[in-house]
Amino acid sequence: MASLRTLGLSRAQMIGLLYLENLVIFALGIGLGTWAGFQMSELMVDSVAVTETGNKVMPVFQIVTNWKIMWPVYGILTMIFITAVMFMYRAVIRVDLPSMSRRVIN
Repeated sequence: MASLRTLGLSRAQMIGLLYLENLVIFALGIGLGTWAGFQMSELMVDSVAVTETGNKVMPVFQIVTNWKIMWPVYGILTMIFITAVMFMYRAVIRVDLPSMSRRVIN
């Protein structure tokens, strides 16, 4: 990030870059996590929804997701994401560029 700042990225471009990078990771994580949750629920219910003879239970179990609970959870995760990126942006802006460019790594 320090080298990008020395190349001339503005503050708006830096925060845009940070949000874009982390938004892709956030969206993939939420999407894959939700999909994996549905798959695991189906797998778990199918494995226990059998009779004592091994036949499927009738009527078939239906998995229902309570979205009234999930949307606030997604909202809280989004707020945590925004806060984390803002703290990361503040840390990147405070980097002392001249000392970073002179630093010798042994």
